[in-house]
Amino acid sequence: MVVAALLLTFIGISEIYTINPALAYKQMLFLGVALLAGYLTKRFFDFSYVRTVYTPLVVITFALLFLVLLFPSHGVRRWIDLGFFRFQPSELTKLLLPFTFYLYDPWMYMWRNFLVGALAFLLILMEPDLGTAVSVAFVMYMMFFYAGVNIFLLLYPLFMFLAVVFSFNIKLFVLLIGVMMLLLYRLRAKWYITIFFLVSALFVGMVTPVMWNTALKPYQRARILAFLNPGKYRKSHAYQLYQARVAIGRGEIFGEGWDRGTQKKYGFLPEAHTDFIFSSIAEDFGFAGSIVVLSLYFYILFYLFRGIVRHRYGDHRRFLMGILLFYGYSFLINVGMNLGLLPTKGYPLSFVSYGGSHLIVDYILLFLALKSLEKAER
Repeated sequence: MVVAALLLTFIGISEIYTINPALAYKQMLFLGVALLAGYLTKRFFDFSYVRTVYTPLVVITFALLFLVLLFPSHGVRRWIDLGFFRFQPSELTKLLLPFTFYLYDPWMYMWRNFLVGALAFLLILMEPDLGTAVSVAFVMYMMFFYAGVNIFLLLYPLFMFLAVVFSFNIKLFVLLIGVMMLLLYRLRAKWYITIFFLVSALFVGMVTPVMWNTALKPYQRARILAFLNPGKYRKSHAYQLYQARVAIGRGEIFGEGWDRGTQKKYGFLPEAHTDFIFSSIAEDFGFAGSIVVLSLYFYILFYLFRGIVRHRYGDHRRFLMGILLFYGYSFLINVGMNLGLLPTKGYPLSFVSYGGSHLIVDYILLFLALKSLEKAER
């Protein structure tokens, strides 16, 4: 698993070098720090320490998240500028949530888990950093699902989200209501639960079109419309999405060759070293190179999944699931965004994109996962 992660990082560094050699050298330094931090964690950390370190981790994570809101760095409320390094406190949630799941079973301590996740979500959303905030919500939701929490608590936000999406098409909205009522009937929901779902869905369906025209600003509406119709907005709000698609298309089967991609070379592909690095790789190495990157990711996710299935201890299974979900979210969101399957929203590709904070935390999680898997083999 470490070898797969290193291969991904070296692919990323080689691609970053073609964009900005100075950033590639910095990424190599970050990799050295990440490997050292991961090795020391695996060498000296024991899961019997989790309860001891958990409270300080909670305090430090939320204190730093409050700190970036109170004291922005260069007008941005996401990083703490240390001079030689800009640290992103929201990355600590990748450690906080798996440790929370390890100590507290979401089935038995649902509200404790929910409050930790909800507070992290709100603070990160206030920065604003929608991509990371949604990652917290996604991991919390899937962990509750994995733990077997009350099915109605899980279905409610799902149906409300779909009600927002389908509220602009009356036929789809009516179909959603029908499917929801049928599912609740099959699940033998209490009458008051059914009424609550129905009233909530109808309310959301009526309010959403009003909010679209009054609450959302023109540029926010334009971003959503650009995702739905990128061709029309390719010179404005869909510029990033359109250029990413062009870069991937230019790569064809075997790519244009390392450092020959014109989209990134001439600055057409924005954020080619971070959010759109997958498009940059696809342009240089084509479909074949993309398959290599995807295969390495699938190997890491499969390795973690196999470890979850085989592990003897429930707390370790929950811990590994938290790590798998964060890696999986990064993969789905970043690659989906590059392919135009999801709206454009900045989120790094784990192990590949430029950035010290996420790279260091990603490797710490990797070595913690290996430490947990070793315990399963004893």
